[in-house]
Amino acid sequence: NDFAGALQNYHGAFAAASDLPRTKEALTPQALYQMLRASLGSTNLAVATEAMGKILQSYPNHPVTDRSVLLVGQGLTDLGKPDKARAEFARFVELFPESPLRPEVELAIAQIHGQKAEWLAAITNYDAWLEHFGTNPLRPRAEFNRAWANFQAGNETNALKLFTNFVAQFATNELAPQAQWWVADHYYGQNDFPNSEKNYKLVFQNWPASELAPEACMMSGRAAVGGQNYAGAIEYFTNLTGGRLDCSPKLKSQALFAYGGALTLLDSRDTNRYANLELAIQVFGTIHSSNPTNEQSALALGEI
Repeated sequence: NDFAGALQNYHGAFAAASDLPRTKEALTPQALYQMLRASLGSTNLAVATEAMGKILQSYPNHPVTDRSVLLVGQGLTDLGKPDKARAEFARFVELFPESPLRPEVELAIAQIHGQKAEWLAAITNYDAWLEHFGTNPLRPRAEFNRAWANFQAGNETNALKLFTNFVAQFATNELAPQAQWWVADHYYGQNDFPNSEKNYKLVFQNWPASELAPEACMMSGRAAVGGQNYAGAIEYFTNLTGGRLDCSPKLKSQALFAYGGALTLLDSRDTNRYANLELAIQVFGTIHSSNPTNEQSALALGEI
């Protein structure tokens, strides 16, 4: 990742080959491509665009040429210049309509619409992409983005269907836990707490290594409280407070507070009410004693 050093040495290789015609011919397109990559790595769009121009002018049919235009477009997107990026992608489609990279470019165009909150245009582009490139390995990303665009456009019913289908079809994809989380969030927002709890639970059951897993356990507990399943909620909260390694200190503190709250809601039909209240006092006391100067400590004292 020493992009300045890389760029300097690619220039050096380029200069060293200037008196060796055959070497220069073989080396130049690849050297320009590497210079383009190094320039993008150091966010030097001017040099990257210059290198791309030289490649397009002198080596229009070289294997690195279409990739060069794609990289510049992606670089512009990363730097928050979506309109310029879209122009580069449009140029790509015009110059290389049969390129194997075209699905990636067309997907990037749809994503730019999303970046600009042009959700209906994004949906149209994702629909067209899936119609033309439905067997491409990038399909999961397109399906997920289409579902998200539908949600942002206010088509929540359609988004629910698309995210649900995504989980069913691409359960091993890295985006599957996020899709499952969205489904759970949807039900939570509708106050459908039993379905919300069930779907949050699926996140940490099916993808236990996901960074969303501990948060999903916490949300399962909150959904259980919303559905008045207080005993079930306590199981989720104590799962997090019982030394779970992927539970951050902040989340553990939140789980402790929620555990204390659930204990106060248990009535005599569940277990002994006074014993629950005594235990809740201990839980809130633990929160206060662990960090007596923060806001949650003050709230814990209020609960006591």
